[in-house]
Formats: sequence, C-alpha cells, structure tokens
Amino acid sequence: MFWKHPSGRTASSEGFVIKPPDSVQQEQQSVDTAGFSLLFHPNALSHKHKVSDEKVAWGETSKGGVSGGGGGGSVTLEFFSFKNASQRSVWARRMGLHKSSWRHGRHIQTAFSTGVISSIIPRVFFCTLISVLVTIFNHAVMEGVLPHWVPSLRVPTLPMSLTAPVLSLLLVFRTNSSYNRLDEARKAWGSNVNRTRDVSRQALSWICDPDDADKLQSLLRHIKAFSYCLKDHLTQENLLQEELARVLEPREVELVLKSSHRPNYVLHVMSDTIKHCRISKWESKSMDRNITQFHDNVGACERLFKTPIPVAYTRMISRFLSIWHFLLPLALWNSCRWLTIPVTFVSGVGLFCIEEVGVLIEDPSTSLLCCQSAMAFPQLWMASARLMKEL
Repeated sequence: MFWKHPSGRTASSEGFVIKPPDSVQQEQQSVDTAGFSLLFHPNALSHKHKVSDEKVAWGETSKGGVSGGGGGGSVTLEFFSFKNASQRSVWARRMGLHKSSWRHGRHIQTAFSTGVISSIIPRVFFCTLISVLVTIFNHAVMEGVLPHWVPSLRVPTLPMSLTAPVLSLLLVFRTNSSYNRLDEARKAWGSNVNRTRDVSRQALSWICDPDDADKLQSLLRHIKAFSYCLKDHLTQENLLQEELARVLEPREVELVLKSSHRPNYVLHVMSDTIKHCRISKWESKSMDRNITQFHDNVGACERLFKTPIPVAYTRMISRFLSIWHFLLPLALWNSCRWLTIPVTFVSGVGLFCIEEVGVLIEDPSTSLLCCQSAMAFPQLWMASARLMKEL
C-alpha cells in the first residue's frame, strides 16, 4: 500500500494514493478545502477508482463512494471542507477592519455594547456622582446659599499631579503582566495545535501495518480527545462527557472520566498505543517527543491557571485608583468649576477601562477559543484511518 498526504508526504504501503481532487485544487484560492480523491489498486496499478467530489461545511461529514471498473469493491471516505472563505481570507478581512480609517467611529458606536464598558459602569457612576455632589456643594458655598462659615470642598492640585504618573505606571505594569500571561497561554495552546498536527502526520505516515489499523484509529481518537480533556481540566466546564462521546468509543469515554488527571491519562494511552505498534525505534522516539511536549504544555497551562497575579497587587491598584478618583473632583474645582463633572467622568472611564482590560486578559481561558482548531484538525486524519481499516 502507498499513502500520499495532501502535503505531498508519502509513506510506503501497497498501492494506495490519496490526493486533493482537481475541483478542490481549482477552488483552493477561495475555499480552504480538505477533500480528497482516491486512487486504489487492489490487484494491479491499472484499476483506478475516484471518490465523488462533494463539498460540505467544515465539521459536517460527506461520504463519497469509490466506484470504477476492474478492481471491484467500494470504500467510504469522509472528508471535510470550509463552506466560507479560508481562514487566511478571514484573517485578512479582520486585519482590514482593524486598520480601517473608520475604525474609531465603529468602536465608539459599539462602545456601550462591550463587556468592559458595562462592567465599569458602577464605579464610574459612583465617581461621577461624587463629582456632582462636590460641585453642587461648592457652588452653593460660593453663591452664599450655605452659611458663610461652611468651607468649600477643595484640595491643592499638586498632590494629584504628583500621584498621577505613579498611578499610570501601576496600570501599565498591571496590563503588561496580564498580557504576558495571555501570550504565554496562547503559545502553550499553539504548541498543542502544532504537536497535534505533527503526531497525526507521523502516525499516518509510519503506522502502515494492516494489523495496526485499530491501534491507529485509537491513537487518532485520543489525539483529538486530548484537546477536550485539557480544556475541561483548566476551565471545569463539566461538558467533557458530551464532547468525548463524539470522539471516543463508549468504553474509552468511561475510562477517561474515571481517571484523576484526564489529560495525563490520555497521553499515557497515546504513549502505550505507540509502543505496541509495529514501527521502528527511531519513529517511536520521534512520536514520543511530541507526547513529551504535550506534557510540558499541560504543566505550563496549569501553572498559569493556578498562579494568578498576586491578590495584594491587584487590590493595591484598585484601592489607589478608587481613592484617587474620589479626591479628583476636590482638586478640579478651583480650575474647572462645573466642568469638574465631565472631566471626572472621562477620567474614570479611561483609567477604569485600562484596569478592567488588565483584569480580563489576566484569565488565560480567553485564549482557549483557539482550541477549536486543535480539536477539528484530527477529523481529517481519522477519516483516512477509517478508510485504511476498510481497505
């Protein structure tokens, strides 16, 4: 058999070729497709059978029967494709919007529908309310509405001017620390995506013995299950059983759910499966290095999730920012008068937004949105493995 992957890599077997169909190659510029055509030679290389070209939405399954004269038999191949534009085109479109000259108007238009703005409304409202009370009180004192012995509420502007740079630096350090955590989490999950692709490619290229077809399918199933297990291990969403039911066999799902550390259990199953396949020692070591990298990524994700930014640091910034804004109207009254209210509001929105962004990106779970690519990719390889078993 002879395997040929879409990337052009080949591995020896007995007369079997998988390559992209002509129709898909023609549409490759507009549609990112993972379809295949099949050339199968059961007895001799002269008999060719081609899978019918069908395009389906990504994540949906299409089955093409193998037909043709001469070699007999039929085989079912499942393949996947994107219904819309390719990911590259989507990314280019998003970057175009991001760099658009009209982006400021669009961002202002959608400002009050964002989660950041809605979460800071209570704090900004309270600070603005204080500025309104201070302004009304001082105006009443200045106009003589209150007794002459009642002092106006004001403080010198110098203390606020001296502490403003300190507050700005604290907010910058807080935001940078949070972004570094998010960036490190994204790199760890990106490494999972890359290792998933690599170990899947290695498995399909090197595990070619017909007696290992079941092991190959089991390995590919657990490669995909690893992403679900790691996501559940970190986020505790309790959706793992439902997600694994679409990937693993019922008995495999039961064993995974019984384990105390599910990602490590899946990696152990993958390692044990590779050990019992008929591949060379060098090939086994190469695949084991990918599994070791999976373990390193699990440790990196656990460290990020279990070691947040110190609470004392977060509380200090929150208290300093709140007290500073409570005192801001007192310092603005001498120079701003009734403008104290809008100035306090704008300052509160800006600085509290920066702090809130730092709090939001501190949680690396937002980077797990990209896990869909890691979960979807092995579907392609599993389709090829099922085909190998039927042959």
